[in-house]
Amino acid sequence: MPVAYEFDPDLVIIAAGFDAAEGDQLGGCFVSPSCYAHMTHMLKSLANGKLIVCLEQGGYNLRSIARSALAVTRNLNGETPPRMEDRKATYSGITTVQKVASHQSKYWDCLYPKKADEGRLVAVDV
Repeated sequence: MPVAYEFDPDLVIIAAGFDAAEGDQLGGCFVSPSCYAHMTHMLKSLANGKLIVCLEQGGYNLRSIARSALAVTRNLNGETPPRMEDRKATYSGITTVQKVASHQSKYWDCLYPKKADEGRLVAVDV
């Protein structure tokens, strides 16, 4: 979100495919409906809340798409996102985010490389 705040868009358009949804065998990312609701909630803080969500291609499990789209729609209609389960980041996930932040830090003032042991990011072996 720091990069999004720094960019300061006038409008946010979300291409929602839901292929990362939990239950989608092809996506394999396990993003829960409550996580989609929380991401939508965070994006609503941009552009004075001007947000467009388009259901795009992608997502291959109809039940997963329905649950995720419903969570997003409820949030757009003003419902508070449901509580999310605690999950631990994997070491490879943290490493990837750190590499991206490092490369992007030359373009965005809000980014600077951080080490995993500085308290914000903690790696676990899965």
